[in-house]
Amino acid sequence: MNLQEQIEEFNKRPNAKYAYIGLIIAVLFTIAAIADPQATIGMFFSIISLLFYLLVCYFIFKFCFRSQKQQQQQQVVINNSNKKARVCPKCGLQNDIDSKFCSDCGYEFKIGKSE
Repeated sequence: MNLQEQIEEFNKRPNAKYAYIGLIIAVLFTIAAIADPQATIGMFFSIISLLFYLLVCYFIFKFCFRSQKQQQQQQVVINNSNKKARVCPKCGLQNDIDSKFCSDCGYEFKIGKSE
């Protein structure tokens, strides 16, 4: 397998673009380290701080600001006695399909036409 075939095979991978971005960053960081080693140390800590900040923002967004569709997602299942039951998205308890509130935690079910 020649080099061009290897590159084409690598490009078929779904995360290939991230490998290229990492390679470009590594080359730029190496050039900066050769040019001014003291400034490179400061830049390294700035990049680490930025990555930490982005990670914190991602988790805040993921866990605190979910869409209302995700928050109010309800599941209807058929239990062992072949009766439909509504599963509470807050506590997971199976309630009667006609219930307006969860009998355990009091969550108000949004009854719509989607069922």
